[in-house]
Amino acid sequence: MNNEERKKFILEGLYDTGPKLAKILIERFGTPYDVLYAIYNSKLLFTKTGNPKGVEGPLGEIRGIGFKWVEKNKKLFE
Repeated sequence: MNNEERKKFILEGLYDTGPKLAKILIERFGTPYDVLYAIYNSKLLFTKTGNPKGVEGPLGEIRGIGFKWVEKNKKLFE
């Protein structure tokens, strides 16, 4: 297993993360540490009534990553 495969393998351990999303995250952030840092620093946005609105921060503009994905993976830091 080479270094890139190891990075993807680590990220596939996150909730709802398959090979495609792991590859996108590695291409964007470079290392699993930087991906975890991005998850930690992304902010979940809610409407005034408390409904989910979106994601702000490093993960906000990545296709395939939505509110639920960030919410589930942020729980890893609790």
